[in-house]
Amino acid sequence: MRVMRFPVLLFVGAFFAACGMSELDVDEDVAYVDHDPGVITSGLTAGEAGGCSTAIVGGLDRQLIEELNCISPNLMQSFAGPHTRYGATVVPYLHPTANAALKRATTAANDFMTINSAYRTVAQQFVLYRWWQQGRCGIQVAAAPGASNHQSGRALDVQSYTFWRPYLQNQGWQWHGASDVVHYDYFAAPALGGRSVLAFQRLWNKNRSNKLAEDGVWGPASNAAMSSSPVEGFTNHGCAAPPAPETGTLKGIVHQGMSMTAVIAGAKVEVGGKTLTTDAAGLYTVTLPTGMHAIKVTATGYEDGALTRQVAGGQTVWGSVGLTPKGMPDAVAPDLDVATPVDGARTDVALIALTGTTSDMSGAVTLTLAQNGEAPVGVTVMGTLFEQQVKLRPGLNELVLTARDVAGNVATVRTTARFRAGLEGEVTTPDLRADGIANVQLSLRDLNTGAVLMSGISAADGTYAFEVDTVPYPAKLVAEAPGYVTFERDLIIGADAREVYSFALSRGEGTTQEPQPAPNEEDMHIKGGCSVAGGFPIGLLALALLRAGRPSRLVWGTRRRR
Repeated sequence: MRVMRFPVLLFVGAFFAACGMSELDVDEDVAYVDHDPGVITSGLTAGEAGGCSTAIVGGLDRQLIEELNCISPNLMQSFAGPHTRYGATVVPYLHPTANAALKRATTAANDFMTINSAYRTVAQQFVLYRWWQQGRCGIQVAAAPGASNHQSGRALDVQSYTFWRPYLQNQGWQWHGASDVVHYDYFAAPALGGRSVLAFQRLWNKNRSNKLAEDGVWGPASNAAMSSSPVEGFTNHGCAAPPAPETGTLKGIVHQGMSMTAVIAGAKVEVGGKTLTTDAAGLYTVTLPTGMHAIKVTATGYEDGALTRQVAGGQTVWGSVGLTPKGMPDAVAPDLDVATPVDGARTDVALIALTGTTSDMSGAVTLTLAQNGEAPVGVTVMGTLFEQQVKLRPGLNELVLTARDVAGNVATVRTTARFRAGLEGEVTTPDLRADGIANVQLSLRDLNTGAVLMSGISAADGTYAFEVDTVPYPAKLVAEAPGYVTFERDLIIGADAREVYSFALSRGEGTTQEPQPAPNEEDMHIKGGCSVAGGFPIGLLALALLRAGRPSRLVWGTRRRR
């Protein structure tokens, strides 16, 4: 199947007369063919962006989507797939619940949907709004950044809107109506307009010293910052913390045997191409590049000692060494150090990597792991390094590593890690600001009896959290607040990761049950435009131009060949 375009001339004045005061929403791939495209040059800012295609801020677009998913993991999902088609300027992302509803609709139709507009970043909206202010590109009216419903993450403009209407409505999408026939909204998903602004504010603050208030509100400061933002994107972006320092500190005490008080002064320590001598307290200290370092220790009258340590940027790592006097039996336990997880670590995923180092001057080391008091299992040591995948149970887990050398000396290290199995998210208002709603009564209830299994209230920012001690955990999530429709959702809290589920409450009374796909599908995740409705005046104009034999092109109407 192909999309065919009718040969009708675009008449800009009549086109926008039908738009009223709603925002611009046209097929940007073809709407601006009469204008020179903007050219991306090094150092070009959004305030300098020319042309009439929002593709010019594509670099910023990608980083802003990335930043949204830093605010909340998987907050936006791509709807790319075999049932969707869209142009180069369409940002193919929706909130997961809206994305799941779209996929259910296209799967039910078993046909492809051509999408003219979906999510629009504040960078795109900024240039559209600026071009409208300058009277460029034939834009009759445009919304300010953050105010467009296409920044909500739950809006679509589709071609063949009549064909798709029953399929979309059956999955909870609401048709905007005759004033905007191509537009659909999925109000069961939270609106992300304020978060779209917040994403830019956080991205800016990662890269500039003149910080913006991270309030999700578009004001003069955010507008000025966007104007000076590079269209290709910023240097620092993504969810990772700022780069750590490139060096760290290694220090330790050289001592006799297992006694930390019998220190050895004047011992020679070789590490990272440097040679050090311990002081009167047996202490050595050295600054090293981040990474793994082998340490060799020698002292007159003692057998040599060695160990390995991972040096982290900006941190201090200890590497104390016990030496055996020459001629004496080996009484020094193997060196054993756990790098990850740190003791007391809290994690939102069940599968973690237990890593570290172990070594002994007398030979090979045998290493075992006992988890939560169960029978020990062997851990493979490669040289001095070990890594073991460990699946945590919900709640606190105790990991006990035991290293034994050939002389029978034993070293034991105990560390704990807590898997926060459960559910968390945010309850928001249904408008574009999507403000968090405080004091919402939330409960997890038995799917069969409706009995309350656990309950709580949302915080001042609308966030909520439940922690469970058994998985999988099937339950019905119920949210109640005065002045809002009661929200219900069947779900399953899984065994692999803490689930994240955010939703909007509709204003009113009664109970609403969101359309029920199979539990744990795309909407459960691990951590206004205007269009031409073929109005009578435009129809007459198009017909007259066709009869006059003038060349023509339609950019707002399409027909699918079935």
